[in-house]
Amino acid sequence: METEKQKDQAVIGRVLSGERDAYEDIIKRYQAKICSVCYSVVHNYADAQDLSQDVFLRAYENLSKFSGKSSFYTWLYRIAKNVSIDFRRKHGKVTKVELIEGLNTGESDKGPSGPREDLNEKELGKVIREAIDELPEEQKEVIILREINGLSYNEITETLGCSEGTVMSRLHYARKKLAQKLKIYRES
Repeated sequence: METEKQKDQAVIGRVLSGERDAYEDIIKRYQAKICSVCYSVVHNYADAQDLSQDVFLRAYENLSKFSGKSSFYTWLYRIAKNVSIDFRRKHGKVTKVELIEGLNTGESDKGPSGPREDLNEKELGKVIREAIDELPEEQKEVIILREINGLSYNEITETLGCSEGTVMSRLHYARKKLAQKLKIYRES
């Protein structure tokens, strides 16, 4: 069974050998995660979508510079983070907008629900996103990578360049703070 790193290396090899269409595989695999990274910095879904396209364009243009020492996602993540921070610096303070479908951390797989349940889920998703936004940057980063993007501890350590103990500690404190902020919703 091929690992993600092996799949990425194979696709990158195909792209570098002239098969441009192969890059679509990478975009499909990482688009939602990269958009989520951008959104976590700029807090605007439309801007995050635009920035994620910019990330994939920059990655494509610099694909030959990817050394393979880290995972491809780690490399993309760093590009996404830098592009998003540059955008935020250039455009000043950003306005937070309501969560859009797909980035709503309050989503569930319960199936069809009524308007009241939909509204409650949207409201809870918004509250969760706001609570995450209030976390210190290092804690917010690990929560997004683990809980929203679904990365393993090992992938997070590689992405952030810190030890697994540091990741676990940041995640512990982030979860503790989120639990405290969301306590009122658990009780109702």
